Amino acid sequence: MRIKKPLKTAGISGIVLLVSVVVFTIINQFLLIFLGQTPLMVLISVIESFVIWGSSILFAYGFIVLGRKYKGKLLVVMSWISIIIAIVILVFSLISAVFSSIPNISAQTDPIILGEDNFLVPPQDMDPMNPGLQEFNQDMIQTMALFIIGWVLVSIILGAFTILFGLGLLKIRDKVEFAKPAAILNIISGATLIILIGWFVAIAGTILEIIMFFNASKKLEK
Repeated sequence: MRIKKPLKTAGISGIVLLVSVVVFTIINQFLLIFLGQTPLMVLISVIESFVIWGSSILFAYGFIVLGRKYKGKLLVVMSWISIIIAIVILVFSLISAVFSSIPNISAQTDPIILGEDNFLVPPQDMDPMNPGLQEFNQDMIQTMALFIIGWVLVSIILGAFTILFGLGLLKIRDKVEFAKPAAILNIISGATLIILIGWFVAIAGTILEIIMFFNASKKLEK
């Protein structure tokens, strides 16, 4: 990867990343209500993926530059891993967007039973005990259980990754200004992701990293 001023580019990419995550999150809520899963929504999803994950890759590359210059091997390794993860997520996002644009005809094959007066009604409405409600409650419990399990697993894995990244950043604390506080925030973020606080700490850490990149760019990329 050849970039004329990778540190300055990383700082700009960090700003784009923060702003785009907030903007697209807000926009998506309104578009899903008014547009649904339309081709326009799919196109916006593709653009969103390119902007967010593309800026993430450029942002992470800035850490590789600093890690190589100041011999921070752990920082370089963790940064490359984050780039690979970003590329994989981007590819899967694009594939998902393509498949989501294909009309779903499975719903049209659901069985429909004629009720009294020849009205079309769902099968569960024919049963006065309404077993469909029990099935719905069971599905809700299963969904919540899967969500909690998924949240714990993601928090542990991502938290461990963030802590290691922070430790790698801590290795260059004496050579790069703002590296130490940014590293500490990464470590705190990784340790508290599971209780939501970590996500807010991560935002503060990202802001410090953006400042770090611009400051390092002034010194190293004249």
